[in-house]
Amino acid sequence: MFERSVCPIGCLVVGLYLCACFKTTPPATIEKNLNQNEISRDSTSQPPGNPLGEQAGAWHNPCSEEIRLANQTINNQALESTTIGVLLPLSGRYAAYGKAALEGIKLGAGVFTEPGPGGRELILEIRDTAGDPDQTVAQLEKLVTQQQVIAVIGPIFKAETRAAAKKAEELEVPLITLSGLPDIAQTGAYVFRNFITLEAQARSLVSYSMQKLGVEKFAVVYPANGFGLAFAEAFKAEVGRHKGEIPVFESYPPDTKDFSKTVRQLIGLARPEERPDYVALKQKIYKKYKKATARKRALKRLARRLPPLIQFQAIFVADDYQRAAMIAPALANANVFLHSDDKNEIKRYKKGLGRKKLKMVYLLGGEGWNHPELIRWAKRYVQGAVFCDGFFSDSSRDVTRLFVDQFRANYDHDPDMIGAHAYDSARILKTIIEDKLPPSRLELRDQLLELKGFMGVTGRISFDENGDVEKELFLLTVKKKKIVELQKDLPAT
Repeated sequence: MFERSVCPIGCLVVGLYLCACFKTTPPATIEKNLNQNEISRDSTSQPPGNPLGEQAGAWHNPCSEEIRLANQTINNQALESTTIGVLLPLSGRYAAYGKAALEGIKLGAGVFTEPGPGGRELILEIRDTAGDPDQTVAQLEKLVTQQQVIAVIGPIFKAETRAAAKKAEELEVPLITLSGLPDIAQTGAYVFRNFITLEAQARSLVSYSMQKLGVEKFAVVYPANGFGLAFAEAFKAEVGRHKGEIPVFESYPPDTKDFSKTVRQLIGLARPEERPDYVALKQKIYKKYKKATARKRALKRLARRLPPLIQFQAIFVADDYQRAAMIAPALANANVFLHSDDKNEIKRYKKGLGRKKLKMVYLLGGEGWNHPELIRWAKRYVQGAVFCDGFFSDSSRDVTRLFVDQFRANYDHDPDMIGAHAYDSARILKTIIEDKLPPSRLELRDQLLELKGFMGVTGRISFDENGDVEKELFLLTVKKKKIVELQKDLPAT
């Protein structure tokens, strides 16, 4: 395989010729690397504001109409290309994410495997976006008009992804983005998305909670920022779709470290005057005690002894593992207990509170909870918590285990969620190119839309009519000292 990498000077040029890695035959995917002079010549295509581009020459953006017509001619002819474009931030503040995605793409494209009999050579044309929308568009135009790629993988982040999606639709080239933007695939017929979204997480959690756990009422707690509100609203919408209820919907400042107040709001202790049982007991106190001082002491005792009002069966926390590790102990301190398989622990709770029955709840979270620090910080308090993720490296799924082993063997570290989704995206294109031999970008786009149940390392993958990914997520829980997979298949949504 050839891999061509074009990055600004000073940035790590990714990929070397890999024939030396094999004893005899080169791998089926051809990997090329431009030499330093080629990189310098290519720098004239950098957008304004790039220091290298300003030194090397004026940046010129070809007329969009000319590009569109030229590309239309290519699409109307037999392209027969095996070249895949890659658009990732390989320099700048997001370089680590780009590197993770590139590792997955190279493995999925077959860089490290021997060629099969009659296999087609794949070429990866890798371009650095630097996280910049203008640079992304310029590189995408070159990939389509000069390298004549049949499809492109990337980008990752919001601004560059929106710019690339719009341009890909104009150029009529299939683009598989690695972005969580929920509406990005609706940009046009050539734009696809293969990544986890807040909406997908909400679907998985609500479906599992209501269909498998029997939950009908939820409490939602979220940080008062853009992410927290978006996640909470996505969860709320999904609960509504399943005809569930959310009697408690509370926010907290994003920098909160003491969650006792938030928990009191959840269980009706922050505003007791809104509780019917408190109002009834208060009236009795006023009838029993005539003196103000006696009434005041009695009301204080009532407030201290007032039991939690749990109007829900599950609590969804729209935040990461750090806040979850703070919220869970605060719940326990307020005598709100999670469902547990440990019968002895439940007996201790009942004995300590002097109760025969406990109203226990489920604790739910998103992909940000899948972190070992969650257990280190709050192991005792998050036992049985349920959360989801787009990838789980310790999964028992055969295809995922094989991928993790191969990834570790080639890179000497574990893959992350970005790398796993990038791997699946590359493997999808590789499979279609090798098995279907699409003669044009239009044909490749149609075959992506027809993809159903592709066995990926992130789950069974299909694309809907808009090019948006459909897949089951990994459901996880905490069991003693480990995060474990809850089940292989999610219930139907």
